[in-house]
Amino acid sequence: MKQTEANSYQRVDLEALTPAYNMVRMSTLPSLLSSSLVVGVMWPQVNHTLLLAWGMLIALGLAMQHLLAKAFLHQEKKTAHVARWGWMISAVYFYFGLLWSSAIFMFTVNAAVEYQFFLITLVVTLSMGTIVAGQYWFPMYYLYGPITLMAVIVRLLMEGETVYYALAVLLLLSGLGTASFARKLHNMVRTEIRYRHESEFLHKALLQKAEEAHQAVQDKSKFLAAASHDLRQPLHSLTLFFDILKEANSDSERKMLHPKVDASLEAMRKLFDALLDMSHLEARVTQVDIRHIELSRLVKDITNEFVPDAEHKDLKLRVYAQPLAVHTDSLLLERILRNLLSNALRYTIKGGVLVSCRSRSRGVLLQVWDTGSGIPEESYDDVFCEFRQLDSNNGNSNEGLGLGLSLVSRMSKLLDHPLSLKSVVGKGTTFSLLIPHGNSDQIQLPRTESLPQNWDMSGRRILVIDDKKDILLATQALLSKWRCEVLTAESLEEALELLQQSHMSPELILSDLNLGYQKNGIDAIDALRERFQWPIPGILITGDTAAAQLKTIVQGKYEILQKPVRPIHLRAVIQTQLVHSSQTE
Repeated sequence: MKQTEANSYQRVDLEALTPAYNMVRMSTLPSLLSSSLVVGVMWPQVNHTLLLAWGMLIALGLAMQHLLAKAFLHQEKKTAHVARWGWMISAVYFYFGLLWSSAIFMFTVNAAVEYQFFLITLVVTLSMGTIVAGQYWFPMYYLYGPITLMAVIVRLLMEGETVYYALAVLLLLSGLGTASFARKLHNMVRTEIRYRHESEFLHKALLQKAEEAHQAVQDKSKFLAAASHDLRQPLHSLTLFFDILKEANSDSERKMLHPKVDASLEAMRKLFDALLDMSHLEARVTQVDIRHIELSRLVKDITNEFVPDAEHKDLKLRVYAQPLAVHTDSLLLERILRNLLSNALRYTIKGGVLVSCRSRSRGVLLQVWDTGSGIPEESYDDVFCEFRQLDSNNGNSNEGLGLGLSLVSRMSKLLDHPLSLKSVVGKGTTFSLLIPHGNSDQIQLPRTESLPQNWDMSGRRILVIDDKKDILLATQALLSKWRCEVLTAESLEEALELLQQSHMSPELILSDLNLGYQKNGIDAIDALRERFQWPIPGILITGDTAAAQLKTIVQGKYEILQKPVRPIHLRAVIQTQLVHSSQTE
């Protein structure tokens, strides 16, 4: 902030000095004529040697002034040098102030009265004239005007007569008024320059914001196009597979189609997961849990997940991981590594991918090397932007939304783990992540969900609330398949009525977050808990990815599931909630 204010003052100074130096350059000739006039007029009254010496000093100062003005006006304007230029021209004016002040004392002592008043009048006029230069650069005024005016006042007081005293007082009052006017004029000019700069800055900022908004609209359009394409691909496959399933004549034919249906569903799930990750990071609701972990085990486990993908593309996937402890969030680090490996395998056609972990003085260096197409240096920043995809010739038409590396960048910043990129076009790319050293004595077991061993849900009473009938029917069918007692309602009011009629006390509430008509699942669960006077386990399901909404959800005390929810995940969460509830009773 202080640096910005300093730069702003320097820009104002620079703009003020430009007209000041222009005035200096244009005043050289008039100043030379004024000094020549003094020499000519005072010639009969003053020692010629003294007068000529004074004139030569004036001429020397004017030559320095002219050269200084020429140098300033022709040099490249830089704010860093503005103070130096300001004080150089101020020093020249101080030099002239001393010369004209000395002229008052040297040339008027023995001169006739009319000659004295000629010189005094000229000096006072020149003193007042410096107000014009001072409006741009105030030191040019107070290092010249007040000095020469005070010399005149002192010279008048030296006469020792009442009339001269009166003239001295009048000049002093006039000088004070002039100084006040000069200061106000200077402040007005400075304010006008500053306002103009601020106006230009705001104009540029507005243009930048407009450009950012335009870019955001373009990015959104690209995103919608990419999302539409990438979601339609697996959806199209599902439509075809289900149509084939309807016409299937044997169990073997249907069994053959099941993996393909699962693959299409998995592709859609990955797209939605990427969108959810991005929404969580934008909303800043991603929880960070820093622990001491053993890195090599994590790296090997994650890399093993990608072995089938590497074998499918006939690529070598290798790991070089020393047994090192690091201090990080293991879940976020897993997501970073998965995205980096997925990206490396996607853009590598031949050769392979290497994951390495090596100890360095500043931390542990986790690197993902590939022999892919490489990235031009001018595109380094672009690859970390949302909805930007690298050019590839791998023939893969399902490359996602271009969120992977953007997620990596955001998560590395969230963890404060420096991320860097090096690449050679045609040879490959290396992504490096620097992770703080950990303490091997404080390594904790990886976090895992405490899943119940007993998967039997027979007879468990579950209330489902959703304003969409098709979702209610599908959820009821799924829970009934698990032998649960299911009660479904489209609203809180309907749920209360059905519960009263059936005399059922639910063991768990499964509700959509948005129930229509500005109702939500949180209010519904709270109302039911108050109705039955005990903290019934509640699970909220939502498809909302808006940042503001996610912040509201995270602040609640409910289990949150993001649509689409896999049945096995839903069952695990329900089981866990029921077990925890029975343990706290």
